Amino acid sequence: MATRADFTDEEWTTLKVGLMGAGLAVSVSDGGMISAFKEAAGVGRAMQNEVARGGLVGEIASMAGGRPSREELGGRNVGTTVLGALQSAREILTAKAGEDLVAYQLAVASVAQAAAEASKGVQPAEATTIEAVKNAVGLDGDGPTVAKTAGEPTDTSDAPPPAL
Repeated sequence: MATRADFTDEEWTTLKVGLMGAGLAVSVSDGGMISAFKEAAGVGRAMQNEVARGGLVGEIASMAGGRPSREELGGRNVGTTVLGALQSAREILTAKAGEDLVAYQLAVASVAQAAAEASKGVQPAEATTIEAVKNAVGLDGDGPTVAKTAGEPTDTSDAPPPAL
């Protein structure tokens, strides 16, 4: 299993932006200030669940080294920034920590889903963003997850089902 020490500062920031940003991208996709507060709380709970699971994803979720800055999250372009970070995160994990890729992909999906469900249920714009997030990190489908690494399907039948 990989740890923080296996990644450059830039790679680590990319992994954090992808994980935390997945929830933020969903939250901003439907607007609404009160919803945003509820969704932020949902993201926080999902991140704490990942910390409790431990491993590399838990270390990322703990925001070791500090939370991503507003600029790192893309400011007003958060959706585009996060999708790019998720694609890069998939490449980074494939190259350096392939054994942790599926756990990261499932955590990203869980954080995105938690944001959407925290207020009013999943709205159409949120569902669209969740699908974009899943695609960017390399997840396909809603049932048993197929993780893509470097564009190739990988059997994840031994992986736990997504906590969506």
